[in-house]
Amino acid sequence: MLNDKELEHFFKTGKTEIPDNGFSKKVIKRLPEKTGIFPQIIIACFAVAGAVAAVAIQGLPFFTESLEQMIMTVSQAETSPFSALIPYSASLLILGSVGYAFYRSCKI
Repeated sequence: MLNDKELEHFFKTGKTEIPDNGFSKKVIKRLPEKTGIFPQIIIACFAVAGAVAAVAIQGLPFFTESLEQMIMTVSQAETSPFSALIPYSASLLILGSVGYAFYRSCKI
C-alpha cells in the first residue's frame, strides 16, 4: 500500500496539462442565462399563502401547539406522534421554500 508521499510523487510525475484552447469560454457561453427573480417571488408568495391557508384551516393555536409538541419531543429524543408531524413538516417546507427563494434572489 502506498503512503501519502508516494501517492503525491506518483500524481506529480504523471500529471499532464491539457490545453484549454478556449473550451471553458465556449461552455460558459452555451449555458442558459439567469432567469431573474420572478420564479423566486412566486415560490415565496405560494409558501406564504400555504402558511396562511394552514393557519386559516386549522387555526393558529392548533398549529403552534402541534409545532411546540414536535419541538419538545425532538429535543427529548422521543418518537413524535404522527399528528404533530404534519404541521412540523409543513412549516419546514414553508420555511425552506422562503429561505431558498430568498437565497436565490440574493444570489442573482
